[in-house]
Amino acid sequence: MFDEEFGALTITNTNDDAIIEDGLDSCVYNFSIQEEDSYQFIFIDNNEFGNFIINGSDNEMVIDQNITLSGKVNDGYIYTFKRMTIYEE
Repeated sequence: MFDEEFGALTITNTNDDAIIEDGLDSCVYNFSIQEEDSYQFIFIDNNEFGNFIINGSDNEMVIDQNITLSGKVNDGYIYTFKRMTIYEE
């Protein structure tokens, strides 16, 4: 969950298989966004995490670690998140 007002990112990571790359551990992290040229870069706990893209029409967020402030790299991860609405009675 992104709290843009306070710059807080809440991650709930339910993966319990240590072999599978799963990104960030469950925690509340500080985050900020830095714009450079036509890119937005997300910094999590003051560390650059990758190019940050939000596609509102698909309710999708992508963090591409192959595009960094210092240029393009190979073999980075691309994390794709889908916004879901969960309804419980």
